[in-house]
Amino acid sequence: MFEETDVELPKVILTAIEILHIGLHLVNFTYERINRIAEDSTTNVGCFRKHHGVDHFVAAQMFEDLQTTEIEEARLDENKISIKCYLIAMCFVKVYDVEGRREPIFDLSHKTMREWVWHCAQKIQNLKHE
Repeated sequence: MFEETDVELPKVILTAIEILHIGLHLVNFTYERINRIAEDSTTNVGCFRKHHGVDHFVAAQMFEDLQTTEIEEARLDENKISIKCYLIAMCFVKVYDVEGRREPIFDLSHKTMREWVWHCAQKIQNLKHE
C-alpha cells in the first residue's frame, strides 16, 4: 500500500521556448508576431526580458526549481502551480506596476492577482538560498 509520502504529485515542467512563448503572449504579443520572429531571436528574448526581468532559460529553470526544491518555504503550493501566475509575479517584480494597470493586461481581478503574485514573489525570494 502506498503512503501519502510515496506518491509524487505531477510537476509542470516547461521548456525555455514554451516559457518564452507563454510569457510574450501573456503581455499581449500575438502568437503570429511571436512566430514571425525566429525563436532564438534577440527581439523575442529581449522583449521577454524587458517584461519578466530574466531570460526565458532562467525563467524556466526557476519555475522548475520552485516545484522541486527541498526548501519547503520556497516550494510552490500544490494548488498554486501556474505558469501564468508565476510569470505575472516575475513581471510584477521587474516592473512593479500598480494593480489598476496590470488588471487589463492579465485579465485577473485585483484580489486574485494580489494573492497569486505575492505567493509566487515570496517563494522566489525564499528560493534565493538554493
